[in-house]
Amino acid sequence: MKKKFLKTLCLTALGIFICSTITMAEEITTSAVIPETSTTVISTTDTTVASTTNTPTDTTIVKKKPKIKSTIKKISLNKTVLRLNKKDSRSLKALYTDKKKEGIIWVSKNPSIAKVNKKGIVTGKKKGTTYVYCMSKSKKVKAKCKVVVGNFKYMAVTFDDGPSPYTKKLVDSLKKYNYNSTFFVVGQYVTAKKSVLKESFNNGNEIGSHSYDHAKLTSLSESDIKSEFNKTKSVVKSAIGIYPTLIRPPYGSFNDTVSKLADVPMIYWSVDTLDWKNRNVNYVYKEIIKSADKGEIILLHDSHPTSVDGFIKALPELNKKGYELVTVSELFKLNKKNLKPGTMYYNCY
Repeated sequence: MKKKFLKTLCLTALGIFICSTITMAEEITTSAVIPETSTTVISTTDTTVASTTNTPTDTTIVKKKPKIKSTIKKISLNKTVLRLNKKDSRSLKALYTDKKKEGIIWVSKNPSIAKVNKKGIVTGKKKGTTYVYCMSKSKKVKAKCKVVVGNFKYMAVTFDDGPSPYTKKLVDSLKKYNYNSTFFVVGQYVTAKKSVLKESFNNGNEIGSHSYDHAKLTSLSESDIKSEFNKTKSVVKSAIGIYPTLIRPPYGSFNDTVSKLADVPMIYWSVDTLDWKNRNVNYVYKEIIKSADKGEIILLHDSHPTSVDGFIKALPELNKKGYELVTVSELFKLNKKNLKPGTMYYNCY
């Protein structure tokens, strides 16, 4: 009986040992299964290394895109301050040399106040102040413009009979206040003042034609009218790179023939200050302040120093009163009015 009991006990122990051995073997087999590969990305300055936990020596090198090398050395804008109303759009002009076509990008610091598109056109969204940046694609070179969205009154002040020895002073003063004007130039004076005209254009001012010889066009033959227009177009393009965008016939004199031959819109004026007759700084200053209003097209002449100085004297007050001086073409664009070639326009009410 005792022997039988011991035999049974030994067999039971042997069974337990065998079961335990099988279980341990299964666990060892399970733990030896290769786990699913997990990937860790390690960033370095020049490369990205993708490594796997089970094969640390098996790596894949992914090169980053090469950094853009800046070929633009300097960018400047035609304005340091741009003022506009909510929902209005105005353009900024970037000046730079880009021989290798690196390209530029435009960015608004606060698009909820003013947004900017890839062409530098700024649109007011709500009242406030922000900044718009123009930078090279490498972001190594940039320029900025302060943008103020408010409640401004747009009008145009235009200048005839230049360019003259006084035009440079006028152009500098417009730039100081971030204002623009339209200059109706006499073709025969352009060649001697090409650099001033180019600077004026680069600052955002508009260049129009005032004929070549300041002739009364209605007294000329059709061929002579064409000559007055074409010669002026040619010298203006040689100075600024484009043809005049508007025409103001000398003395405001025009007829059906002049209208037919004009391939751009014609601009008269809504306010004649008579600055050519009353050559006095204070007189010109008072006339400008008295006549200032939304949509006006004011006539002055940069051929007279008293006109230039009277206008410059008026600038701080115009600025204080919320007037924004723009080119004639921009005035019509801001008022959503189209200009047609050969048609005469007197105001922008």
